[in-house]
Amino acid sequence: MRLKDIFFVGLVSLFVASAAAPPRVAAAATPQTTLVVELSAAPADRPQLRSVLAGEQAQRLDGLRRQGLLQGYKLFFNRYPDTNRWDGLEVLTFSNGAAATRWAALERTSPGGLSPAALRLVTHIVETPADGVRRGGTRTAATDAPTLVIPYQVVVPSSQYLIYVDTYVAPQFDGWIAEGVLDSYEIQMSRFPAGRPWASLILLRYHDDVALGRRDETTALVRRRLAENPQWKAASDSKTTVRTEGVLAVADQLAGAEPAP
Repeated sequence: MRLKDIFFVGLVSLFVASAAAPPRVAAAATPQTTLVVELSAAPADRPQLRSVLAGEQAQRLDGLRRQGLLQGYKLFFNRYPDTNRWDGLEVLTFSNGAAATRWAALERTSPGGLSPAALRLVTHIVETPADGVRRGGTRTAATDAPTLVIPYQVVVPSSQYLIYVDTYVAPQFDGWIAEGVLDSYEIQMSRFPAGRPWASLILLRYHDDVALGRRDETTALVRRRLAENPQWKAASDSKTTVRTEGVLAVADQLAGAEPAP
């Protein structure tokens, strides 16, 4: 039997087992229409781009939110310059498909929804239509709290991946939150992943830099605890057949407005 077939059988078993018991909700979230915009600039322009995003661009997006075009938004900036990686990141949430269509019209004159000042600094834009499929934790955090942004390629169908998320990934995040290390998390899934930089994007908002420094030890602690659960252990043993991890970024959130629950 092929490795993928073994994993599929395992997922089906997990699904049947979870269906027999009260369902565990990984995050109280209905999928939300989102657009993830990755922005790159020349290294010499990074300081100015950060300033423009935190000021003029944040005000621009907040105005679009008040107009009803956006339901919410988040603006991040990568702490470290990294060749072929993004410098700025927008996560834009729409109230419905009609609002996303209106945004597409805005793109004709304002790529990425960027202000003219930001457009002059940006050398590369990658936009990924997505769905916000899971989120959890608190909706507020310290302004200087770091966020880990982790891209993944997914090698199984989305429905199977979400079973894996609910069985293996979300219990760990919930454990990190219980330990006081993580404040919140969200998971975006690309609508058109073929050939794109990522199929799943996970954003982990840590409590502070000290908490981020405890990431490895907290991960080990929570995994030892979860390993006593046979379903979680089975998902852990097969995780390499589900996704491959890309290069993560440590980012600061410059601005944002949370969408309604």
